[in-house]
Amino acid sequence: MKKRKRKRKRRKDKLIIVLTFILMVSLGAISLVKSNIFNLTKVEIIGNTTLKDDQIIDLEKLVTNKNIFTYNLKKVRKEIVNNPYIEDAQVKIKLPNKIVITVKEIDIVAVLFNGNEYCYIDSSGNLIEKINNLEENNDKIICSVDYTLSNNSITFKNQKEKDGMLKVLNIIKSEYLEKEVKQIEYTNEDEINIITKYGTKFLIVDDKELEYNIARASKILVDLQSKKINDGIVDLTYSNYAVYKPS
Repeated sequence: MKKRKRKRKRRKDKLIIVLTFILMVSLGAISLVKSNIFNLTKVEIIGNTTLKDDQIIDLEKLVTNKNIFTYNLKKVRKEIVNNPYIEDAQVKIKLPNKIVITVKEIDIVAVLFNGNEYCYIDSSGNLIEKINNLEENNDKIICSVDYTLSNNSITFKNQKEKDGMLKVLNIIKSEYLEKEVKQIEYTNEDEINIITKYGTKFLIVDDKELEYNIARASKILVDLQSKKINDGIVDLTYSNYAVYKPS
């Protein structure tokens, strides 16, 4: 009987010791988490090439020297992806005092101009944002097409023209001409003017030979540049040859 009582007492003592240890560890962990060591002091933003850090999130508002575990990371991410230039974002804590934000920006493929206003579009022709003034150092291709803006969306007057424009932009990208082309103009449904940043204009028909003719334009442009010819018109609307007309 006495042996049983001693065993019970030892079990109780062990249980008390274990519970006391768990309590002390928990209190220690809580104290550590609440200490200044985990106060947010740094924010690192990765993946942005177009936007500046302060255009992605209000850094002054975020860095408040508040405990890093009190931040609602889902809320921070939601605020970031609401930016029309951001496709996706990840927000993670990096101990002891840092938040790392990784963003994927939407690819701006061109600037549209309808004679009155400018806007950025993505690779599918979707509206990114209307812009009031085109910056002098703009490095995006300007596409002159007929469209209207309403309720944060874009409507093209001519679907064929839209499809053709996106196809031309895609071919220009594949030919590494993005930095060489300044503007694309549609004179009618099938005829396209491609104007380079040097001043040379290429006349091209939007037909089954479109890809071939843009590839020809790329080679002709290199040849003209080697001869220091920066202007003139190159007519590629003929099937088998190109006609150069000086300005």
